[in-house]
Amino acid sequence: MKKKILVVMVTLSLFLLAASQPRERGAVFIKSEGWVVSAAPANTLVSFHKPDGLILSEGNIYFTSHDASLATVWRTAQGSSPGHESVIYCEPGARFGDIVFAKVGGSFFGYFFATTGNGATITIKRIPLSGGAATVLATISNVDIANSHRNLITDGVDLFWQDDTHIRKMPIGGGAITVLDTTSPNTPTAGLALQVDRIIYASVADIRFVHKTGDITTPLVRTIAKASTTVTALHAVSNGVYWGERGGAVRLKVGSTITTLPSIAALVPTILLFLVTADWRQPLRSARALAFPSAALVLAFGALYYLEHYR
Repeated sequence: MKKKILVVMVTLSLFLLAASQPRERGAVFIKSEGWVVSAAPANTLVSFHKPDGLILSEGNIYFTSHDASLATVWRTAQGSSPGHESVIYCEPGARFGDIVFAKVGGSFFGYFFATTGNGATITIKRIPLSGGAATVLATISNVDIANSHRNLITDGVDLFWQDDTHIRKMPIGGGAITVLDTTSPNTPTAGLALQVDRIIYASVADIRFVHKTGDITTPLVRTIAKASTTVTALHAVSNGVYWGERGGAVRLKVGSTITTLPSIAALVPTILLFLVTADWRQPLRSARALAFPSAALVLAFGALYYLEHYR
């Protein structure tokens, strides 16, 4: 998922759509927020490297990874296969985190968290996506780059991030760092999301916003929703906000309406019902119809496991 919450949404939607459509259809295409997701194949391995941070452009994937001796920024095509990645930048003895990109002055640049040694000192670095030396834009602290994801975002004008106590921004070319929200405690592992002129973030179980220009109003009037348990992931769309909770729920708020998305457990009886009611006089046809929704169920379980253990 470009957007991790949508991983769950897409897999659930694929299951329900597959169960409801005529069985002769061999593929399902879903278009959401301008992105088209194909149900066949279910997934394709693009790289053997484990990403620490990842961002998609129209045709490429840019991601960071590290091993015991080297941190690397990679580029590969979305339809590529392992072994075709290109190294954009690498640094011995370092670890990189979230990465974003922007077009500035006619050229594309990548921006990412970096640290060395014990991780006490963290920098935000910029590199040309065509390759070249890295420039340190800022030295920051109190950001857990190993466990937080989507915690560095940009609107092409400023960079935004969340640390243990504040939401901050900095001009995309570097410069003074501004505190947008002094609300504490924060939950930076849930990440940040851009929504028009607002930054959506989590503070434990509270989902809040702060305007990109900053706010002096109390957090109570900027609270979008209160989750049942700690918020683990966020995704904003033009008219609402999705979030995942440590307790396992995935919810959506549009206007004043909060919707809890169908649980994975609820899909199991659906498959069992299909098994009971299928026409097993034609076993191959029935089994073929069951294959896709079963695969979607497995993907949904995997998505929730990822959100729970790695977000």
